[in-house]
Amino acid sequence: MNEKKYEITNIAHPHYPWLHRIRALQDVGKDVKKGDLGGYVESESNLSFEPKDNAWLYDDSIACNTAYVCQDSCLYKKSMAKDKAYISKGSSMSGSSIVEDDAMIQGASLYGSARISGTGMALSSRGGYRPTISGDVSVYGLVCGNFHLDGQTVILEGEKLYNERDDRIILSNGIRYVERSLGRDTLQQSRSRQAAPKEKKKDRTHGMVR
Repeated sequence: MNEKKYEITNIAHPHYPWLHRIRALQDVGKDVKKGDLGGYVESESNLSFEPKDNAWLYDDSIACNTAYVCQDSCLYKKSMAKDKAYISKGSSMSGSSIVEDDAMIQGASLYGSARISGTGMALSSRGGYRPTISGDVSVYGLVCGNFHLDGQTVILEGEKLYNERDDRIILSNGIRYVERSLGRDTLQQSRSRQAAPKEKKKDRTHGMVR
């Protein structure tokens, strides 16, 4: 049984002839069937070969240079991972989004024309909150946790944004605001109700409290 997940075909990219489409040699995840064509790679070092890893390049997406896509991450449309980019932990890229230079995304979602550049990072938090980045956003710093960035927002190198809360922080064109999670403004009963403290009684005989 052939355990290779995909092969590199002779179908060259129309503008970058050193890139070639991939073809699935087995079913990958729920959507990709054996024989389906995928996006473009420069070499086998661009996309995980692990049979149980559902990482895949769809449509006209590209992974090239020494960029690496793994751990169930997927690229769609005309998204691109290039240079030394690292895409992992179920990340998703779509539109014409780009991860380049020494940047990485782990458990993040990119849309539109978003870019992660330099040593920029977009990471899911320990609590499982995933940042989403869209529009014309450029990230050179760190974004971790429950954020949504859009518009022409720029995160500069050295900036570090963390949010482990249920409330999502929205950054759009220089404006920051909070999208409160459902139920945050509704009172809820405590999980463990403490018994009301017993009233102390006086010993009528000795006047002592017992």
